[in-house]
Amino acid sequence: MIVLLNNNFLNFKNSILFIIILTFIFFSDQRKSLFTKVKADEIIRKSLLINQTNKKTIEEVLKAVGYNKNEAIQATNLLLNFFPLEKLNKSSYLILPPIGNKMKKFALNVDGKEAILIDNNNNFFTAYITSSEKAQSIVSNEYKKLGDLEGVLKLEKEKTEIKINFISREIYFNKGSTLTKILRGMDNIKNIRSFIKEIGEIVNLSKVKVGTRGKVIILNNKIYAIYFGINKKEVALTYLNSSGFISKKISKILVDDFIKRIIEPSNDTKNIKLTRISLFNSSHFNVKHNILKKGQSFYQLLRSYDISSFKINTLIQSVDPYYNLKRIKVGQAIDIIFNKNIFYGFSYKIDKIKELQLIKNGEGFDVYIFKKVYKKDLNYKEVTISKNLYIDSKQVGLPKQVFINLVKLLSFSIDFQRDIRKSTTFKIVYEELYDYKNDFIKAGNIIYSKVLFINKKNLEMFYFKAKNINGEYYDVEGKSIKKTLMRTPIDGARLSSKFGKRRHPILGYNKMHKGLDFAARTGTPIFAAGDGVIERANFYGGYGRYIRIKHNTEYKTAYAHLSRFAKNIKKGNRIKQGSTIGFVGTSGKSTGPHLHYEVILNNKQINPYNLKMPEVDALNGDNLNSFQLEKNKILNILLELKKIN
Repeated sequence: MIVLLNNNFLNFKNSILFIIILTFIFFSDQRKSLFTKVKADEIIRKSLLINQTNKKTIEEVLKAVGYNKNEAIQATNLLLNFFPLEKLNKSSYLILPPIGNKMKKFALNVDGKEAILIDNNNNFFTAYITSSEKAQSIVSNEYKKLGDLEGVLKLEKEKTEIKINFISREIYFNKGSTLTKILRGMDNIKNIRSFIKEIGEIVNLSKVKVGTRGKVIILNNKIYAIYFGINKKEVALTYLNSSGFISKKISKILVDDFIKRIIEPSNDTKNIKLTRISLFNSSHFNVKHNILKKGQSFYQLLRSYDISSFKINTLIQSVDPYYNLKRIKVGQAIDIIFNKNIFYGFSYKIDKIKELQLIKNGEGFDVYIFKKVYKKDLNYKEVTISKNLYIDSKQVGLPKQVFINLVKLLSFSIDFQRDIRKSTTFKIVYEELYDYKNDFIKAGNIIYSKVLFINKKNLEMFYFKAKNINGEYYDVEGKSIKKTLMRTPIDGARLSSKFGKRRHPILGYNKMHKGLDFAARTGTPIFAAGDGVIERANFYGGYGRYIRIKHNTEYKTAYAHLSRFAKNIKKGNRIKQGSTIGFVGTSGKSTGPHLHYEVILNNKQINPYNLKMPEVDALNGDNLNSFQLEKNKILNILLELKKIN
């Protein structure tokens, strides 16, 4: 190991570096990946970490420069919350304060571009993200309040819980194949034998015909269910639940829905590994940018880079429990990563905040979510209706996603056809998310909205996150603005036919019209009016493509003449209020694209506009007191933003 100072050998007998160098020599005997380079014209001492390092190495370096054991462990554990230390590379190094200064601050330069800054205030450690250049400046100077500095953001520990996907693998009985051979590698041999024994109780496996098809359901890397056809109408099914194995014969038509129902209660969540700095920032990576083409699968994209089928299948199996790669759509970007011309991983942007990143680890792969660090600023817009809400919102610069969210929220309380008039005014306060470089990422939540009507009582709502409850919207009294059912389950549509008797446009005679018709363009999204279970989703005579949702023991809603159903809209599936269930069309007996919407009370259609819908929930006790404080805070923010605007 060589330590340089102005190109001369360093006499370090009385230097604090003596301890560091001894430490480095000790660890380089075991890792041979660590050396220190010190230049006299640099105020900052850099401990350069070559190749991969680990938690223990950083702890020992921190102890060598003045931390006690507990401080070194605490600081290193804090780093681990925000970046996997085993993924450090040739660009990584520790930034330490000048010789003789106290170790109040240090930084880990992760990749030559971004750094994690650690501030020690009386043994209370806080982490920040910043650029590598900024980190060097901060560590070498006595900055006291890091939170006030431009280009620095505080890091908060987070968990990213992801619902574990069940994996469905098709199986096929070839000549000479056995179920043991087919299942090999999907689970340990003991579990495979247990499944085979159980399924053998209801079917003679030696008589399964060549060409028989089936499926294996894998959950948490273990076989959860197996089924395959035994005749034209039935399958043999064996599955595992809390009481043990259950085997039965079931209709081919019903088996997929049955599997979803039995898996749903067992489908746990799992903490996926989280990083707050991208794993692929370093300049030594060769990043290939791709857009998924029409007709191209993720598998085909990887094969176009001569990546072996074995590696691709290993990769897909690593990702499957966390994310369904089939959700990647045509036109979306995927980065393929190479390190010294060797395939090293990929990165896929899930949304503007999160990326799915998969990185090579030996013969396998590790899966991470890279979640950007952001700060929230607030913005205020006022929209006065002169043409319509969409056009007028666009003219004042209200972001499209904020507009869509606003319409969804107001759909619980507003009839967009009858309530909104010229000069109706909308006041909106919403979040804007920025990264540590102050670059805009996206618009966030609406935290306040007020509608000033011409001929009815004004509507005001506040965003509030109650204890143990997800963030929701409440009126001034703390009552939820959500109702049992939305009045208008569609954006920007025109009411073209009311509830009641009318001359039928196709049949030509007077007939009771048992719903509301909303004229809209083909393909306009239709929302579920409330939480519930899908009772029907099929072609239904004159209704055309039709969905009926059961909300409780009394209420149902129906949606007719759809052009198509949204993904996963099937009988028996649960649906959330406001989620897209289908798209406007003109199927069935219809003269043009529109939504026919029905509200059904005790199996009888009623006029949705005569329905007085109760609130879902109201705050009370400590939650109500906290809400009142938050409401006053929002109103004060509103006054300040109005002054700026």
